[in-house]
Order: sequence, then structure tokens, then C-alpha cells
Amino acid sequence: MSYNKPSSLLELTMKSLLRDENLTISSLRSLPAELFPSLFLEAYAHRCWKTLKALVQSWPFDRLPLGALVQDLFLENESLKAVMDGIDVLLQQEVLPSRCKLRVLDLQFTGQKFWSAWTGVHFPVFSQRRHLEAVGPSRNEKARCCLEVCVDLFLSGDHGNKMFVYLLNWIKKRKGVHLYCRTVTIYLLSRKNVQLLNNISLCDVQELEVNCTWTISNLQTFGQLLGRMNNLRRLCLDINILDGIPSKQLENQDHPITEFTSKFLQLLHLQELYLESTSVLQGHLDQLLR
Repeated sequence: MSYNKPSSLLELTMKSLLRDENLTISSLRSLPAELFPSLFLEAYAHRCWKTLKALVQSWPFDRLPLGALVQDLFLENESLKAVMDGIDVLLQQEVLPSRCKLRVLDLQFTGQKFWSAWTGVHFPVFSQRRHLEAVGPSRNEKARCCLEVCVDLFLSGDHGNKMFVYLLNWIKKRKGVHLYCRTVTIYLLSRKNVQLLNNISLCDVQELEVNCTWTISNLQTFGQLLGRMNNLRRLCLDINILDGIPSKQLENQDHPITEFTSKFLQLLHLQELYLESTSVLQGHLDQLLR
């Protein structure tokens, strides 16, 4: 015989609050900050969108790690819509509510420790990679915006980027909001994907993974983009060139491979470099490691 684990007093309190959303919303001003994460989880689990929207407007922490809860970001996601609606209300106010300290909407697959620490609920950590050494802010502190939206960018087929395009357009229509892409993964460098990369601040990118089979033209395009990622900390490359490159051409100092490897001299903050395929860089590895 098995028994269900009894609900904690905190869980019962949150469920009781959510039975009347209007009452819950009116009580947020006096609700202790420590209870906000638990109430947010309950509202998220029970699809209380009005409460989620109100919680965002009174969020007492500087970061809201929504990406740890929403594993699949898509336009029809109601929880994301409720959060964005709440942010819209904040952006329209000349003076923010004194309770609200929200500065970062984190849509990355991180933040599990935040929710676990405040709610006691276990969240699996997806990444076990070593924490990168912080070198400092990528942008001038004087130009600091009132809200950052952090999201990982995965570039594969063009059809898979609808959510990112939505965020780009959403931010362009609003003042004081910056789209921050710390991690970029490239599986396809189509023309549309190049346009997406040109629409973000490449100096924000700290981790880049590339798994592609390219033409020389693709490599040249990527090299131009790589040279602008001057705050890159971790780089993983698995690149193959179609039809290969004749060894005689590799010795040519004007060859595109030489031009590509020269971009590494601009990556002054690079801490980790992983090369899954070195054949394309034959004769040029010394330029990467100097």
C-alpha cells in the first residue's frame, strides 16, 4: 500500500490563495517576498494567468528565471504570454512599483537553483559544464537598460526560430529592453539565420557551439561574425568543408582558412576551445593557440 505525500502548510496556503485570484492579486503588496516563488509555481501549475501577470508586476527579485520552468518556448505558451503581458504593464509606467525589482527575464534553461532554494522543489540541472570566469559586463554600465531578456539561440532550420523572431520584434517595439544571448548554437547558417545573428549584440555571446558542414563561402561569413564576438569565453567547433581543401591551397597565406583563423586573435577572453574536427584547420592550428 502506498500513501501520497501530504501537502506542506506552505502548499496548502498557496492553493488557498489561488482559489480567489482577485483576492490573491490584492494581497501581493503585503505578501512576504519569500513566498513569491512558491506562489508563482502554484499559479504556473494551475494555469492562473491573471495571478502570473500580477506577480510579474510586483516581482521582488531582480531576475525571473522562467526558462527553468518552460522547457519548450513557443508563441502559444500561455505562461510566457502572461509574463510578457505583465512586463508590458511595467514598461508603460513612468514610475515602477516600489515593490518590483525585476531587471532580467531569464528564458535560458537555467535558474533551477533559484526555484529549488526558495520553494524546496527539486529541479534537474541540465548543464554540468564548468562555470566560466566572469570578465565583466559586455556593455557600458552607463548604457544599462531597464530590462534584459536573456535567451539561448539555437540556429537550425528556419522554421524553428519563430519564438526568437517574436522576441526580436517584441523588443524592437519597446524602449529600454535589451535582448541578451549568452549561448548560441549553430547547426545551419542560412541567410535567415545570418540575419538573426546580425540582429543581436554579438559582443554578448559568451558560449558558441558550431556543428556544420559548409562551403568556403559559409566559413567566410561565419568568420566575420566570429570576429565580432569579442567577449566569447567558450568555443566548440565541429566544422567540415564540402569537397575538402587541396593541401596546396592550405599553404596559401591568402586562403580563406587563414583569414578565418586570424579572427581568433580578436577573442581575447576565450577560456575554452574544443575542436571536434581539425582537418579543416590543417596547418593553421598554431594560429589558434598563440
